[in-house]
This record gives sequence, C-alpha cells and structure tokens, in this order.
Amino acid sequence: MDEQRILDEIERGLASADPALATRMSSFGVPRRLPTLRMRRLRLVASLMTLVVVAMVVGARVCAGPVPERRGPARSEQQGQFLPGYRR
Repeated sequence: MDEQRILDEIERGLASADPALATRMSSFGVPRRLPTLRMRRLRLVASLMTLVVVAMVVGARVCAGPVPERRGPARSEQQGQFLPGYRR
C-alpha cells in the first residue's frame, strides 16, 4: 500500500503543478467527440463541396442549351416503320 500512497501523492502534485496536463492524462483513452473547431471546419468544407457540385450541375445544364420540343411523329414512323412496342 505504500506504493499506492506514493502514486497518489505524485498525482496530487501533478494536478497542482499543471492542471491542464493532469486533466488530459486523466481522460487518456476515453473516447471523445470531435472538437468544435474541427466540426465547424468539416461542416464548412462539406457545404462548399455541395455548393460546387450544384454549381457544376447547373452550369452543365446551362451550357447544354434548351431541350428542343418534339413535334410530330417519330422519325421511324415517317419512314413507314413503327417503333418497337408501339401500337396504333
């Protein structure tokens, strides 16, 4: 029990000399959540990536131009052929 008493004295001395280090050492091996700053940064990066993807999709759609309207019968019907699965 003498060893345990000595260890307890060392621990109390450490806690009084450097409280921040003692806190870190006492929580060693305990799972913890991500720090707030890291979470904010992660959220910001994810938001920016989403914005970039949306901008790329919109840009591709704008560059493609308008979709022409389809008027009249299909081309194969003009040649006298029917589309597969099409019934008149």
